[in-house]
Amino acid sequence: MKNNDFAKKLEQLETMLDDLENKVLPLEESIDIYEKALKQIDELEKVLKEAQERILAAQEKTDKVGDNTNS
Repeated sequence: MKNNDFAKKLEQLETMLDDLENKVLPLEESIDIYEKALKQIDELEKVLKEAQERILAAQEKTDKVGDNTNS
């Protein structure tokens, strides 16, 4: 997912949450929005987890290079 896609999905989630908090909606519509928000959260968490894994892998590579230069 590209950075602007992540930002767009986060903005959509914020809109959904705002709707749930501030609008008087029929129960069925509220449930639909809630379900969509949960799905959006899952997708965003996956992207963040992948980014974290990439960062940790890069740090490990950097640590290994640093260890080799000190030998």
